[in-house]
Amino acid sequence: MRRGGNRAVTVQIGAVLLLAILFSALALYQVNAVPAENEVVEIEHNQEVHDEMQDLRNAVRAVGAGGGSQPTTVTLGTQYPTRTLTANPPPPAGTLETSEAGSLEIENAEVSERVGEYDESQLEALVLGTHDTRTLSYEPGYNEYRGAPTTRIEHSLAFNDFGDATVVLPGADQRLVDGDSITVVLLEGNLSATSTGSVTVDPVADGPTDPVPIERESDGIPITITLPTETPAAWNETFADESAVTVDSYDETAGALTIELTENEYDLQVSRVAVGDGDPGSEFGGVEDRAPSTGGDETLPGPRVSPAVDDEVEKGDDATVTVELDNRGDPSDPDERRGGVALLEADWDLEGEPQGETVEMTDPPADGSLSDSVELIEPSGGGNEMSYAELSIEVDTSGLEVGETYTVSVGAADTRGIEEARALVSFEVIDDEDDGDDGDDGDNGDDDNGDDAQPPDDAVAYHDESGTGEYEEGEESFTAEELESFDRDSVDLVVFRDATTSIDGFDISANSVTVEPGVTLDTGEGWHDITVEADESITASESVFQADSPITVESGGDIDVVDTTISTDSGGATIDVDAGGSLTATGTNIESSDLLSLESEDDIDVTDAEITTSDGGEDIQVDAGGSLTATGAGIETSSPISLESEDDMDLSGAEIATEANGADITISAGSDIDITDGEITTEGNGADITISAEGDVEATEAVITTGGNGADITISAAGDIDITEGEITTEANGADITISAEGEVHDDGAELDAGGSLDVD
Repeated sequence: MRRGGNRAVTVQIGAVLLLAILFSALALYQVNAVPAENEVVEIEHNQEVHDEMQDLRNAVRAVGAGGGSQPTTVTLGTQYPTRTLTANPPPPAGTLETSEAGSLEIENAEVSERVGEYDESQLEALVLGTHDTRTLSYEPGYNEYRGAPTTRIEHSLAFNDFGDATVVLPGADQRLVDGDSITVVLLEGNLSATSTGSVTVDPVADGPTDPVPIERESDGIPITITLPTETPAAWNETFADESAVTVDSYDETAGALTIELTENEYDLQVSRVAVGDGDPGSEFGGVEDRAPSTGGDETLPGPRVSPAVDDEVEKGDDATVTVELDNRGDPSDPDERRGGVALLEADWDLEGEPQGETVEMTDPPADGSLSDSVELIEPSGGGNEMSYAELSIEVDTSGLEVGETYTVSVGAADTRGIEEARALVSFEVIDDEDDGDDGDDGDNGDDDNGDDAQPPDDAVAYHDESGTGEYEEGEESFTAEELESFDRDSVDLVVFRDATTSIDGFDISANSVTVEPGVTLDTGEGWHDITVEADESITASESVFQADSPITVESGGDIDVVDTTISTDSGGATIDVDAGGSLTATGTNIESSDLLSLESEDDIDVTDAEITTSDGGEDIQVDAGGSLTATGAGIETSSPISLESEDDMDLSGAEIATEANGADITISAGSDIDITDGEITTEGNGADITISAEGDVEATEAVITTGGNGADITISAAGDIDITEGEITTEANGADITISAEGEVHDDGAELDAGGSLDVD
């Protein structure tokens, strides 16, 4: 009996050992084999997605070259094989997204020939200069394949970015520059998709233009193209086969690579392809090189309408719009062919409102008067066979508003009933400038007191040589065009009229710059910077600085921009205000679509100012070498905010807020900080609020709140901290509050509520 019992125990022990071996083997399989097998799955998927990204690159190029649409599917993630006794991690997801908008810029070039109905100047405004564009990238989120690259599509080039190396995908070299051809495919739209499955991208195009002949603008200066990219190494490699292309420089801060084209002449084609929520627009598709007529059914264009008017008209005076109507054409030149038949009628409107009846051109009266406001200037006496005419249109300004800009639209049709696109021209209504009287010259009777001195009509600025702040006879004046590139360090510049440009922007450097109240500096649509630099001081009051591209205001001394608007509208358009002395921007509205920086070697005062970034924006940075005063100010962005001062900081009554994940608010002062009645809030995950002072922190009745996970609040002071009647809360779990002072903490009546730990010391 005893021996049989021993055998039973032996069997049980053997079974237990066998199970232990099985579980150990299973554990080893889970730890070693499963990850290895899953890594193989991920590597195979990565190879598959490379092919799909190459297909997407080809689709963007094909649509950009021929129009239409070409839907393409990208498999963002993958699935692991089903397992019975072992477990898989969650299936990996990938992200396909567009970058922030950057600038592609073509410089040192000019159009050498017209194309179809577009003359050289129209083509230069359309295809040269600066264009907004984006890039595409695929970022995998694998569990095991740690070295997986980011796959990027940039301006026709598709490549894998391994961080320290780049590898161009087979057959996906750049096609931006190919011999004497330049092909620009701009990418438009926001696209961001994260999934374990697939996403379909449907590129839609505007264009392309027919080839536009361009050449060097100046001998000896090569044509340059600047591209937005975070991976210049890939472009260095891909241009190796283009002997006439050299990489000139890379701006790491802007993420922009500049290449030089050494040939003299190129054919340029431009298109815009939209993905995601983008709209390709309709700029480029109309640039077509129409072939000569072969006697078929081709419909020739109608009359070309070319209006002109003075930029400024005094209220009460008529604005005279002269208009050329040309339907003659040149049969020997296929680019200059028009209908050739007689003009039938013309009409005009003001701000979209028709002005009077359509005037008949076929049989005008002998005196040339076509209506109360329209007069026929040429040909004299008219005639029913006119295919060319010049008109004069008088626009009554007595009922228009001073300071407003008005647009006149003119259209014309020929006897076939064909009417081309209406032409637009604009003018601004200005005050009827009162010269005043000469006043009393006193005993010296013969002296002129200078009250009658007025700058020329086309001037927008003058050199205040006398230092009186008023224009005096003999002082040098300047047009808006001269301010596009103005470098006169001895000039005390006063801008007294609105200055607008859509060509080169404004680049102003002077001893001092004053922008008078109500004056606007505007660069219109497109990438045209405003740069104002002064050795001594910059002053503006109730003025406007407006651009779609970066604005820079820099002075070696003080900057005083009170009740002024400084704004940019396009992605990548930063605002940078830098004073060597003090910076005063009280009541000023500063709105940037990218990084916004205010910096001073002395005090900064932004009392009651509104400081914001839009369209996703970038950081707001305010750095004072002395004190920082922002009482009643509104400072808001979806990105981090940094406020620093070497001396006291007054944020009483201010509202400071960020919205996005990781958008911290950092406030530090070399002395005291006052946040009485202020409100400081973040909404995003991980968006901390940090307040530190070398002196005291006064936060009586202040509201300091975070709403996101892991969004901590830290307040520290070398002196005392007073949060009496204040509200300091972190709303999410795990979000801590830490308040520490080397002096005392006064928290009478304060509401302290932490989603994580609360530490008051």
